[in-house]
Amino acid sequence: MSTLEDILKQYASTENDFGFTEVSEQQFEEEKTAEVANAILETEQITAEQYRAKLQEVEKLILPFLIKLMNAKEVYIKWPHESREPVIKEQIQKIINLTR
Repeated sequence: MSTLEDILKQYASTENDFGFTEVSEQQFEEEKTAEVANAILETEQITAEQYRAKLQEVEKLILPFLIKLMNAKEVYIKWPHESREPVIKEQIQKIINLTR
């Protein structure tokens, strides 16, 4: 009858490593820290790109109005309340949809 130590020695010499290797705790922590740092950087880049895209959309909503006001040649601008209110409310809603 084989002892536990004999059985362990018999199987310790196998060539199959099952696809894993040993690493020290320090090496594991370094790799984990690097992976977390990369994930954070990637998330920050995605977030920055998303914000940039939303700001560009907001810009497209506001700048045409401001440019039209800036380029108006007359002293007064006629914009009756009946037509002004729905247009402004629609633009406000579009801006809120982008920013919240």
